[in-house]
Amino acid sequence: MRTARTAGLSEEQIVELLAGNGNRIADGEPPLAPSQPQGADVFAQPMAFARIHQYLSMSMPMLFARQQDTFGALGLALNATNEHNGHVRELDQIRELLVAARELWRTLPEAQDEADARFIARTTFRLIHLADIVAVTTGA
Repeated sequence: MRTARTAGLSEEQIVELLAGNGNRIADGEPPLAPSQPQGADVFAQPMAFARIHQYLSMSMPMLFARQQDTFGALGLALNATNEHNGHVRELDQIRELLVAARELWRTLPEAQDEADARFIARTTFRLIHLADIVAVTTGA
């Protein structure tokens, strides 16, 4: 929703995005043709959020490989949430998500089996992804 709103989609377009094509497919109707891309030609954001996004991008390959964050990219992203730039609420949301992700990620070596490891990795990914969405859509 944040990404769609940041791109400038109307409420009608968001409803179509979330349910329209899915409902048509479920009803056996063909989907609509893809629409033209929307959004600004230039993407701008506060530097703290750009840093957070980049650090989170750096952390993902380690998570996908089910390795620990040995070079501390998640910690760098957490440090960037301490910057005072007028976006306290969003930085607090990101920090809360990343602290939870960090603590969960640390349990990955203790996974008892493949199902546990997959659950930990996927849940950690989701927390990081949510934090990244907030970072990328704030102030854009």
